[in-house]
Amino acid sequence: MNEEKSKRTNLKSRIIRALIISFAFFILAFFYYHIDKLTPWWFLIIAMLTIAILFIIIVVNVIKQTIFIIKQRKSLTVMCFLPLLIYLSVVLAPFGSSEDFESNVKFRACYEGTQNQAYINFREDKTFELHWTGAFFYNEWFTGKWEQKGNNLTLKYDNKVVDVLGHRLLIDSGYLIPRDKEVIVREHGFKRFYLGYCKNEN
Repeated sequence: MNEEKSKRTNLKSRIIRALIISFAFFILAFFYYHIDKLTPWWFLIIAMLTIAILFIIIVVNVIKQTIFIIKQRKSLTVMCFLPLLIYLSVVLAPFGSSEDFESNVKFRACYEGTQNQAYINFREDKTFELHWTGAFFYNEWFTGKWEQKGNNLTLKYDNKVVDVLGHRLLIDSGYLIPRDKEVIVREHGFKRFYLGYCKNEN
């Protein structure tokens, strides 16, 4: 009787542990887009490390639960499979990401440098976001509003201005061409943003 009670208690604790670990992994992974976009760099690093550690813990527990099921195969109940199913579901199920809460992307553009890359999304609700990454862990977001008249774009930034784009752009031959005078002077030798997804050519 005591042995049976101990088994039920042990199973209950394994299910609770699986739920806590899997839920924490799911929350961090699902909201990674907004964590990257809205939080300071140190919090992003902590989140990335936590996601990696939780993933390793999940893999280890999947192995442990599989071994447990094999050893207890003669006296298994449906509940015995629950911890394993919880771990597998959070890793294998296509949950998407919190970016799904954002407005749909109307069109996008990409810049590829030798040691850095950026993409800009122009969304249907007239907001834009530019994500620039590069060497030595450079990671910066720029956001704001955009307006389009014909082939001319006007950007109104929420924070810092992207100095290689400026506020006024012309869409021409598949590229975003700066129209602000001070940007035109600075951009000599700078490869421009091209429309579409990044091609990973560098």
